[in-house]
Amino acid sequence: MIKLTLNFGHAKALPLALVLLLLVVPNLVLSQASIVSPESVGVSSQRLELIDSMLQQHVHDGRVPGLVAGVSRHGQLVFLKSYGWQDIENKLPMQEDSIFQIRSMSKPITAVAVLQLIDQGKLKLSDQ
Repeated sequence: MIKLTLNFGHAKALPLALVLLLLVVPNLVLSQASIVSPESVGVSSQRLELIDSMLQQHVHDGRVPGLVAGVSRHGQLVFLKSYGWQDIENKLPMQEDSIFQIRSMSKPITAVAVLQLIDQGKLKLSDQ
């Protein structure tokens, strides 16, 4: 049995979720041409179905008004789906290409990117 837990109820989970999302988005943009079979790149369709139902439940339960989820592996898009509302008041449904305003979240995302460059040896803290 596969058990997967998503918890957006804790305030500290949101920045991490946004960072993870932004780490995945470039792969999704590069591979927008078509969605390939999950198994062709080693991803379980069963697990994607579980994730899909959990995300639907999060929107249904009112935990988030809407979201877009995508999964890619080895540069190949295997899952892309929108859920819920982009604008609840105007009944505008979420779209796969909806634009999100992240505002101050760009600071921790930039920090993570800089730390990754340091880990890869492409940047040093002493660089000017």
